[in-house]
Amino acid sequence: MYFGRVSCLVYFSILDRVVGGVLLRKKITLNSHYDVVMVMPGMGKTFSSERDRRFYDLDTFYIHYDVPKHLRGLPLDKLKGHNDLVERSDWIEEYLTSLENTISSGLVPLVNSRKDLYHALRAKGYRILLVFPSRDDYRLILDRLIGRNREGLTSEEIVEWFDDLYSEMTTYPSDKSFIRANELLPFLRDLYNSGSLVRSLGVS
Repeated sequence: MYFGRVSCLVYFSILDRVVGGVLLRKKITLNSHYDVVMVMPGMGKTFSSERDRRFYDLDTFYIHYDVPKHLRGLPLDKLKGHNDLVERSDWIEEYLTSLENTISSGLVPLVNSRKDLYHALRAKGYRILLVFPSRDDYRLILDRLIGRNREGLTSEEIVEWFDDLYSEMTTYPSDKSFIRANELLPFLRDLYNSGSLVRSLGVS
């Protein structure tokens, strides 16, 4: 019950702060072109990449962290958010190299939503599309994130972290789209077929 009360308060606080309290699904202008699609967590980057090989889930995790020996047998969803992970100091530079290789191979990179990574990509001149869950599915995404972090952050910490990430990234100057939680793959396919990704990546 505590989590439900906290997430409800967080949800309404976000509505007050983002886009004047109203989140609408934004249509993407078909004349816009993007190098990178940065997607909020829990929206299906891995699912989309497994079902359509044109899209590649360029997860930051194994570049960002060294996994201690006692955790190496755990699946990725149990590792994310774990308190014993060791952060690498130069991970963003390594990640940018992986991103360049992904784009050069003709794949569309699906990138984790992170403030530090966003600013690094902007500094390199990448054209970024930010994808957020719609107002109706905000709590569904929170439930997903809490369900896959049993060994790490508490529910309250996840709510606070997601609130902060969502609130700040929706103020960034890049183009944005707000979609339903299970719409990422058809959304990406529509974007690809419109030429908004194909042209920017040089894919025929």
